[in-house]
Amino acid sequence: MKIIKSNSTNNNILDNRYIILKKVDFGATSSLYQVLDTQTNEIKAAKVFSEGKNIEFQQELNILNSIPDSPFIIKYYSSGEGPLIMEETVKRKYVILEYANNSLFKIRKSMNSISEDTCKYIFYQIILAIKSIHEKGICHRDIKLENILFVGDDYNLKLCDFGYSTSLFDSNNNKIKLNDMAGSPYHFAPEILVYRPYDGEKIDIFCAGVTLYSLMIGRFGFYEASRNDDLYKLIMKKKYDEYWDILDKDKKLSNEFKELYIKMVSYVPKERPSIDQIINCEWFKDIREANEEKLKYYQTKMINELKGE
Repeated sequence: MKIIKSNSTNNNILDNRYIILKKVDFGATSSLYQVLDTQTNEIKAAKVFSEGKNIEFQQELNILNSIPDSPFIIKYYSSGEGPLIMEETVKRKYVILEYANNSLFKIRKSMNSISEDTCKYIFYQIILAIKSIHEKGICHRDIKLENILFVGDDYNLKLCDFGYSTSLFDSNNNKIKLNDMAGSPYHFAPEILVYRPYDGEKIDIFCAGVTLYSLMIGRFGFYEASRNDDLYKLIMKKKYDEYWDILDKDKKLSNEFKELYIKMVSYVPKERPSIDQIINCEWFKDIREANEEKLKYYQTKMINELKGE
């Protein structure tokens, strides 16, 4: 691990332990900083919540404390409260997380195209990440390219940002329907748009389907999952040939890819596949049955593509 030294005396966050190196992202409720942990000499990320965002902080902290220690989930180290810089009197809540080199969104945005093999390898890991949180009774509700990160030179995939996440069960361990409009534009499932109580797992499946298409093609497969969107209207009416005549004129997409995507973004939640059905779908057969050598091939191909080599 390369040791990074800093002579800063006014950029320390929380008891002089985490030295801010740079701001890397920001959102409506928090900002993300790259920091140096002076106790371990490791680069980490500090998600610092804006003043007054105590509810959002507590919600995310509760989720981070309950998600599994999964290789596909961004690692959570600690949390606390302190001034952003030493001179400030305002104290902000924060969480310390594993630092990721890149987001899938930024990488995909820089690429003209991506091979189906690489898309398949990446998306298989996304599905395994979703599976790991569903098994803990949690739904994410904001699956999108921006919330998929890569850590290290091996481009290890990590699911992040649990600000919209919530439990699938009540205090008596009964599965519940959710009601709040949580998530991101272009990824809202139709039941959310019409304010119907919904199944959190099926919402994640829908969001993942939207993410699959944007990963593969570089744009969205429809604007909104509603009757007002001409493209999604074709999915609602199950006029799939007409849909693909518009979006795949060159007939380059495999039938297995099309079948999985269409099922995942179905208008009817019950018609969307389960996580296990996705894992066992025909499109994933090569990945699912690959030996260690073949998986290494897929990983190397992915790394080279994402690096533009």
